[in-house]
Amino acid sequence: MDYTTLLCETKEGQDSAQISMHSLYEVCCQVVDGRKARGKRYDVAGLLVVLVLAKLAGMTSVFGASEWITDQEELLREGLGLTWNRMPCANTYSYVLARLDSQAVNAHLAAWLVRKEAESRCGEEPSRLAAHPSDRHVHLAIDGKVLKGTGKQAYGGEKPQKHVLHVYEVQTGIVLHQCPIAVEHNEVSTLKPVLTEVLCKGRILTTDAAQSYHEFGRLVQRAGGDVILIVKDNTPATRADLELFFEDPEADRRTWQAFEQVEKGHGRLERRSILTSPDRGALSAPGLG
Repeated sequence: MDYTTLLCETKEGQDSAQISMHSLYEVCCQVVDGRKARGKRYDVAGLLVVLVLAKLAGMTSVFGASEWITDQEELLREGLGLTWNRMPCANTYSYVLARLDSQAVNAHLAAWLVRKEAESRCGEEPSRLAAHPSDRHVHLAIDGKVLKGTGKQAYGGEKPQKHVLHVYEVQTGIVLHQCPIAVEHNEVSTLKPVLTEVLCKGRILTTDAAQSYHEFGRLVQRAGGDVILIVKDNTPATRADLELFFEDPEADRRTWQAFEQVEKGHGRLERRSILTSPDRGALSAPGLG
């Protein structure tokens, strides 16, 4: 397998399908192989790539995928640069898959599929076609919603409403995660397991201030992402702290920055302004400190 081909340095004569297969191989290289080193004939990344291609071709079982891969041997060897003496049997795929962390595999593949879908929607936009996902600054929004017609009480009670937590990419509208919120849980506890490096690295996550009183900001930054918290009237203490902080006439504003944008259209004039400060130590919300 020629795994040195990067998205930003593709070989001459490669079509988009070959480029996609190589980028998929790079993603699969990040999966930890659960097998022992002795007696390996096939690399785990190569096995995962051909299985994904078989799945995309409509195969619904390991045996069906094995047969399809064998039938497409010539095409796969040419497109992927396989150096295997022969294609694996169905038992080999089953043995390898049984020794992988399925959640980690799903997370890596989901991130790759979302990235390919985003690239197809956004065309040649430079911010979307960076060499590596960590080189982009993609905006992810996190929001909890109530499903209509599912109950009468917002929380608890005999007929509680069903809540779902959504994580979606703002620019493309693609939903990355849709997590039902169990009755005994809330948005905070439901979100924590989702904040992995695969989701957060190189991305900017926005949410409301409900997360600011917990570990949300620290977890995202530890996973390689950044955070923007939207503070509204439902968190009066945090909002009051922010207002006092920015209205302080004696504050040292040498490191502060301001920006204003004015737009006219559709019969109205819109003026947007922002004032920023890196001095966060005085704020009481843990997620902002």
